[in-house]
Amino acid sequence: MIKAIRGINIKVRDQDKAKAFWTEQVGLEAISDTPMPDFLPKRWLETRGVDGGAMMVLNWPIFDEVEFFSGITFICDDVLATVEELTAKGVEIVTAPIKAGFGWWATFKDLDGNVFVLREG
Repeated sequence: MIKAIRGINIKVRDQDKAKAFWTEQVGLEAISDTPMPDFLPKRWLETRGVDGGAMMVLNWPIFDEVEFFSGITFICDDVLATVEELTAKGVEIVTAPIKAGFGWWATFKDLDGNVFVLREG
């Protein structure tokens, strides 16, 4: 029986830049940064929200392909305030906050062009 999602992988071109983006600009914490001996200089690099939950692995692409719509949604208490905070830190907002029947949402982009949903909840 599947109980929960442990985590997800996103493809990044530069793990150091991606780690800085996700920790310093977006506010996740790095929980693992381990060399991968069979894939040096690549590393197993895990992040997650400061309150825990599923982890996000910043993985390298097998080829030079990076996904664009990630299918990943981040939850926050206040989309408008979070978008303002992310914008101040240099994060590119793709879809400005929109109020829908289920509440506020927006999208933002990481350094590699992956697009993520931000939703109140």
